[in-house]
Amino acid sequence: MANRIAGITVEIGGDTTKLSTALKSVNSEIRSTQQQLKDVNHLLKLDPGNTDLLAQKQRLLRDAISETTYGFYPKYPVADAGYGSFNNYIFCEQKGMEKYMKFTMFKKETTDKKYHNDPFRAVNFEIGDDGKMRCPNGKSFNFLYRQHVKGNQYGRQEEVYQCEDCSGCPYASKCKKTDKNKTVRINEELTAMHQEVINNLESIQGALLRMNRSIQAEGTFGIIKNDRWYKRIVRKGIESVKLEVLLVSIGHNLYKYHNKKMRLQEVA
Repeated sequence: MANRIAGITVEIGGDTTKLSTALKSVNSEIRSTQQQLKDVNHLLKLDPGNTDLLAQKQRLLRDAISETTYGFYPKYPVADAGYGSFNNYIFCEQKGMEKYMKFTMFKKETTDKKYHNDPFRAVNFEIGDDGKMRCPNGKSFNFLYRQHVKGNQYGRQEEVYQCEDCSGCPYASKCKKTDKNKTVRINEELTAMHQEVINNLESIQGALLRMNRSIQAEGTFGIIKNDRWYKRIVRKGIESVKLEVLLVSIGHNLYKYHNKKMRLQEVA
């Protein structure tokens, strides 16, 4: 017997074989994605600076989300410094995400004026009328070759330039470390990406995103580890570790609740 309610067919005592099969397939895909995500997280713990793994994690998170709730990538991904690599920026562009991930030298680039304005950095070399880079001594840099960055899955390349003549240069001791003519490697696309990231993160929205991220997990982790002297898990086995972390988290939340309650009483 079947009844139709607002466009939905309700069949009482009907055959649920097809539904069960469909759910079984979906659950299988979800378990597979979750297992892959678990493996990637484990590898990231062993090699936290691996930017390729982070991109893979983003893809798996997208798959996990599409299989469950949202089905889209976050618009503004914020991550630790070091995850802002060429690969991850290209991945963000492909998936419609804005670039809000710091690159390795972000802090030095934005706070160290001496480093930022260093005249011997290739990004600060002047470009002459002939289109060639010129060092502070006025010598031009000639293009040597273009090479692929080994192991880069997005085909990142860098251009190699060499100074025409460094002999007798009064800035040699500050500009280079060898007796040969100075050689520099340039990737204009990555340099432009870094500038875009700086503009994004130094905007009001970028500042709010960074502030929001800093109070989500870093503060809690720091308090538990340093203020509570909980620096090592003592139990073994997945279930025992989960229980231990759960108890520590409950204790931390109770501590926060107690402090908030005391503050409210003082105000009252």
